[in-house]
Amino acid sequence: MSLRLRCLVAAVSIVAIGLPVTAMALEKEPLRIPDIDRPELPEWNRGYTCSVAYYNICTGWTWVWSGFPADTRLGVHVTACCTTATDTVRVTDFFTYFLTGVPTGYGFTGSFDAWAADSNGCPSGDPIATQALPPVGPDWNLIDFGGPVEVPVDFVLTYTLGPTGGSPVSVLTDSPFTDLGVCYPGPRVTRSAVYGTSGSPTCPGSTFFDGVADAELLMFIGLDCEPLVSVDRTSWGGLKSLYR
Repeated sequence: MSLRLRCLVAAVSIVAIGLPVTAMALEKEPLRIPDIDRPELPEWNRGYTCSVAYYNICTGWTWVWSGFPADTRLGVHVTACCTTATDTVRVTDFFTYFLTGVPTGYGFTGSFDAWAADSNGCPSGDPIATQALPPVGPDWNLIDFGGPVEVPVDFVLTYTLGPTGGSPVSVLTDSPFTDLGVCYPGPRVTRSAVYGTSGSPTCPGSTFFDGVADAELLMFIGLDCEPLVSVDRTSWGGLKSLYR
């Protein structure tokens, strides 16, 4: 189910032309942030680690998205960066950049969730892990779910806004409008979306289309990959013979 997108564009030269509308009733404005580095990830001792991020802000330009209705669910479909599909995958860290956070006590507190992904890259079934948190901004927000969370190779990480309307929360995406052909050579497979609301989920979700291409949320995921260890019959037989 589509929603209409309303674009609020600041009067700067790079957006002096009219932008097409898309399917979400959101507001966006350009923002130049030169100093957003990827957050540091602690080392994880088991197996090996890797990280996933689908955004690219090599020029420093971003879009600020706001005006989300209550209970809106937005997130990213992640394919694990592990070496093989048989590795055990655990989310150790999940960072999301919020330009504007929310105060506590007004019904704006939302939740971060991990889900299995269906064939369309949408949240499927019940959440694997949930953490309620009022995001703060402007800053990276760390969501650790209280410890590593085992997920499938394809999974979705989301933030769902609180149940009260009028939330001031705003998030950042990269900017294909300025960066397409500069930070990356061409269109990408879309990973970020708004999946409707918690009461009325949509699949596939609405993308963050900025007039040129689909933008990606500033989300950064740290993973632990633990290869499966196979034990053959000979090994088990040798082990049991030690105790005879």
